[in-house]
Amino acid sequence: MHDEEDGEDAPADVRARDNPRAVAMKLTVDPHLAGSRADLFLCHKIKRLSRTRAQAIIQQGDLERPGAVLLRPASRVVALETLTLWRIPPDEDPEEVTLPVLFEDAQLVVFDKPPTMAVHPSARYYATTLTQLLRRRGYPDSDAVDAVRVPRPAHRLDRETSGVLVCCRTQSAERLWKNRFLKSRIEKTYFALCEGTAEFDRITLDAPLGFLRNLPVRIKVGRTPDGLPAVTDVEVVWRGNGRTLCVCRPRTGRTHQIRAHLSEAGLPLVGDKLYGVGKEHWFAAYADGGMTPELLEQLAHHRHALHAAVLAAEDARFGARWPDDLRALEPDAGDAADAVLRAVGVPLEPVRVWRTVKAAEIPDVL
Repeated sequence: MHDEEDGEDAPADVRARDNPRAVAMKLTVDPHLAGSRADLFLCHKIKRLSRTRAQAIIQQGDLERPGAVLLRPASRVVALETLTLWRIPPDEDPEEVTLPVLFEDAQLVVFDKPPTMAVHPSARYYATTLTQLLRRRGYPDSDAVDAVRVPRPAHRLDRETSGVLVCCRTQSAERLWKNRFLKSRIEKTYFALCEGTAEFDRITLDAPLGFLRNLPVRIKVGRTPDGLPAVTDVEVVWRGNGRTLCVCRPRTGRTHQIRAHLSEAGLPLVGDKLYGVGKEHWFAAYADGGMTPELLEQLAHHRHALHAAVLAAEDARFGARWPDDLRALEPDAGDAADAVLRAVGVPLEPVRVWRTVKAAEIPDVL
């Protein structure tokens, strides 16, 4: 199985950074990883990367310390140092990009992130990621005194998760909103369309989560004795056709928290390649060969059915309606989702749509 983040496999004697298309990824060493071998550090930062592949990347000279100092696989990393990983981005097909804008002022722009759009570049996704599109297309300048040239995401959403994404247009807004997320001062509400019929109306799922060992897929999390505390409040708002629409409010922000908790409760997300019960081979098949008709038939949808519906702070509330691709699966579930948003006063339409363009036609502006 190829690692999903691997991108193009360069020959061992050819440095990625020597390729004119090479991009630099900055990796900061967290204090708890200080003293780790460079190859193990790289595997930790890119979970889908095998140790063999990490060693090959380092041996060909594509992991550097400041000053272009090369590392060896056995080199020890130092706390808070920033290493540079050189990768060759993949060839991405030109596509039209539509970004609904939910809110905008001099400080913020809040997008309804489309499904399957990655927020940040990786070795697999680059030109069509949100941050690169904003850089290359050029977002209108803010008139604030501490404005940044390109709006900066204050938080992350998985590539397949759609919905509310807050981007900061000033340095002061970036400090404020990132601090709010760091200190859990943001209330998040997600819609999750699940396989199976829930036997409860409301439940609090409380299971410590950590990365599961001894699996072919090393990025999967689940209940572990040494896992970090993770709590999710779940309310059922629709049942039908052997499926359940849940409103999920995570109290903590662990990796894959909602997906892992619902899977453990017997309600894996529709289209989830990783947390469908006992179906890790779906993820492996997708990583190896992409979405095939056979895999799509098993999954029932091309992406996991998770949507960031509402994000609220003490002075702001943003919402994104149930997306069209999931509404087409279960129209009645979409109506139930709309009712939830109306009940909390969230508009069901964006204020505008950022211009649709083809990625190949976007000029570089930075």
